Amino acid sequence: MRKINYAIILLSILGFTISGHAQGRQEYGSWNAAFLTKNIGEDWNVRLEYHHRTTSFLKYHEQTVIRPSIDYRLDSIFSFAAGYSYLHNDQNINIAKPDFYEHNLWQQVALNHEIGLMNFNHRLRVEERFIDAIVERGGQELIDGSNYQTRLRYRLTASINVLKNPNISIVAYDELFLNFNSGILPDTVDQNWIFIGPQIGIAKGLNITSGYHFIVLPRSGNNLHRHIWDTILSYTF
Repeated sequence: MRKINYAIILLSILGFTISGHAQGRQEYGSWNAAFLTKNIGEDWNVRLEYHHRTTSFLKYHEQTVIRPSIDYRLDSIFSFAAGYSYLHNDQNINIAKPDFYEHNLWQQVALNHEIGLMNFNHRLRVEERFIDAIVERGGQELIDGSNYQTRLRYRLTASINVLKNPNISIVAYDELFLNFNSGILPDTVDQNWIFIGPQIGIAKGLNITSGYHFIVLPRSGNNLHRHIWDTILSYTF
């Protein structure tokens, strides 16, 4: 019963947060990803992520992300990671605009702890982003060089086992993206991600997480709200 109560509280908090962003332009999509993690010792592992993202649910390819990384676990609480992200942003929803690419380097620190029956993870990631610059020339939009941006991401994840089964849990997170346009302090909100859904252990080292992903992108005068069905298949060996 206590686990059910914790899950209800978690759902209520996420529902209240989402309802507070209900007004704005709406889009719908589907994101699918696969994570492959290889342990290379007691404290180290390497990971490869592949993300395939579509918009208008499954109609248009939106983005492909490939993200290799390496992780070091200091103890049961702290871990550190660094990696590279390759992003192909597809503009086929508007063929007048060219596809553009992003390459970024990132570093992160994560902290794990428990409160009662719930597990919490705090993840702080800094990204150094090199994004293709789109310019208008001769009535056409073209790629000309790249722009550099720095972004800070903070994610708070909470999870709790349910149904008296250690292989089934409810996972929820809120991740805030902050841009550094000038100076050493973040000055604009890039986007905010909210997710909730079940995580199911299928076999040893293999699990699937699938659920509702709500994204808010602040835009001048008309925020963009995205409703995503998000599924991640992960395998650790």
